[in-house]
Amino acid sequence: MKKISIHQPHFLPWLGYFNKIIHADMFVVLEQVQYRKNYFQNRCKIKGNNKDLWLSLPVKKSSSSLIRDVELINNKKDRLKIIKTLMQYYSKTKYFDNYFQEIKEILLNDELKLSRLNNQLLKKILDILKIDTEIKFCKDFTENQDPNLRLIEICKNSNSDTYISGVGGKNYLDISLFEKNNIKVQFQNFNSNIEYSQVGDSFLPGLSILDVLFNVGAEQTKDIIYNSWIPKN
Repeated sequence: MKKISIHQPHFLPWLGYFNKIIHADMFVVLEQVQYRKNYFQNRCKIKGNNKDLWLSLPVKKSSSSLIRDVELINNKKDRLKIIKTLMQYYSKTKYFDNYFQEIKEILLNDELKLSRLNNQLLKKILDILKIDTEIKFCKDFTENQDPNLRLIEICKNSNSDTYISGVGGKNYLDISLFEKNNIKVQFQNFNSNIEYSQVGDSFLPGLSILDVLFNVGAEQTKDIIYNSWIPKN
């Protein structure tokens, strides 16, 4: 049995994103879909002064761009602002110095495509966490734009017989169509409220992977990612 998970590229995503990756044999980055303004594709949440704060990568305006075509605004000040914000709220965390420099170098490089920068950050974090799931890109498998047929085609072209879906897939997936193609759909059962040691007086869930990594380190972060989901059909 070969399991596959498929997701749009997100900017420094939360634990649940990595949970789908770690439980799959292959993770496919889906870039051939419409970019969503003010969504997680170009922003993430961190913790500052006991409340969540948005970190955003400013992008050039476009009403019709696919994610793969979205360009970042070429302004170092925007990325430096992200760097300074991370330093302000995390520099005193236990593991900040272990990982910050590597993340900083990627954030400050000259990449101007949003999806490529997101993918560079994703690969770096997977490397830090020693998660060895195979990473592929949708262009390697299909250009089909029908939501169900696109996923089925990716599964078949990658020789995967099990598709790991987020719970939101229950609202649009045609399960019978997957069954006709001999593909099992497994819905993610992720504990989004799992707690870990965090700076501040109260715990905030749903933050960027950096919050976990800086607070508890790579080894415990990987354990949390893996153990916070019991697969559920």
